[in-house]
Amino acid sequence: MTKSGQVERSFKDNSHPLFSLLKLRDVSAGVAQVRACLPYLESFSDGADKGLAKGWSIITLDTLLGMTVYGRLQETRPIATIDLAVDYLGPPGKGADLICEANCHDIKGNIAFVSGCVSEARDGHQIAKVNAKFIIKNPLKPQGKRGSSQYIPQPWELPQAELCPGFEKLKSNVPFARWLNPERYTFDGNAVFALEFNDNHIGDPYARTVHGGILTSLMETAAVGTLAIDKNAKELADPLSLKVQFLRPTGARDTYASASIIRDGKNIIIVDARAWQESPDKPAARATFLFKTSN
Repeated sequence: MTKSGQVERSFKDNSHPLFSLLKLRDVSAGVAQVRACLPYLESFSDGADKGLAKGWSIITLDTLLGMTVYGRLQETRPIATIDLAVDYLGPPGKGADLICEANCHDIKGNIAFVSGCVSEARDGHQIAKVNAKFIIKNPLKPQGKRGSSQYIPQPWELPQAELCPGFEKLKSNVPFARWLNPERYTFDGNAVFALEFNDNHIGDPYARTVHGGILTSLMETAAVGTLAIDKNAKELADPLSLKVQFLRPTGARDTYASASIIRDGKNIIIVDARAWQESPDKPAARATFLFKTSN
């Protein structure tokens, strides 16, 4: 089977729930390049009069970037995203399919350097640019059973937390947010966004770790939700850019995120977010989001 066929097959294989949801079309792959069309679906949208949700683009890009690392390696080894930087250049048009392209530029030691972009299929204008790094790990030792994890974090539970259903009003018109379906709680006076685990969140089906795009989307939800709460906003804000560092592996369990506004300027708002499974003091990922003020 050609490399293009192997990549396409990996997205059509229903044994991987998240990849099968993407419904990618026109997948093509070179030695260290992958290109695919992410089709517009109403269930993927960012709400009324908006195009595909950013979360789906990030999930797709992070996946394709990993595929390019495999292509350059010419073998399948355990890899993991260690950082991801995204600049959003403009919103996609409603109903527009998106073209996602990824490239692995180089591998130095055990670090792979990758980049990608998202464009509208109908007119080619760019929606987003991404740069990332992956760490290449040693081959996993045989564990005898698919789905066994080398890392089992202790679960964290919200102590004396209060469910805040008011967040439902903000996400009710965003299909992607309904699909992700985080619940907002108040813990020690701060908003905590809890994501109940399901198999659609898995990135690596063997280690059963949560996909980096899911972690990023949860932290983005925490950032825009926290901003909306602070500003008493009726609509969710869209970030201009984000930078994520992935700090610890995750397990097949619930994940939590919180955010705080670190700069509320005249033109720019900066929000920090973290996601964790064991403890807020042991984040699995941290992110910084840049927003433009509505003024």
